[in-house]
Amino acid sequence: MRFGKLWTQDAEVAPSETLPLVPDGTHVAQVTFVDFRKKERVKCDANPDGEVILVRLAVPKFEPFFVDVPCHYRGTVEALCRSASVDPPDPNADWDCRVLKDRMVTVETIHGISKTGKDYVRVERWKTGPAPLPSVVRNAPARTPKQKADNAGHDPDDIPF
Repeated sequence: MRFGKLWTQDAEVAPSETLPLVPDGTHVAQVTFVDFRKKERVKCDANPDGEVILVRLAVPKFEPFFVDVPCHYRGTVEALCRSASVDPPDPNADWDCRVLKDRMVTVETIHGISKTGKDYVRVERWKTGPAPLPSVVRNAPARTPKQKADNAGHDPDDIPF
């Protein structure tokens, strides 16, 4: 049997095109996946299990990308929720991260290079969404710089430069 006639069809099939990475800048993205995960690299005293909220963002015409939001970064978790126009987690109650799924968020992105040399997209900032903020967020008292520093886990006078 000759495979020439059968295999010529394979040559005519165009290779699948890969989408480009999201460029640096501000983008509106859809949350297509969200779940809690455990990551070794974020383990610390404040987060001994290394729990993160894993979010997959899709920007039209670009490659979707994942973002890890460490659960002990209260400000970042709240910024993610504000961007998606959902109530942030209540510290005294269970919170289901699936409320973020299919929500639109506005992010400021930059490119990074991993230790293995691979390019990736990093969310530099979560921007507040166009919908009105939930009342819990709108009426919350502003955190002082001392509270922000305590949440970050370092002394504000201990600047590394």
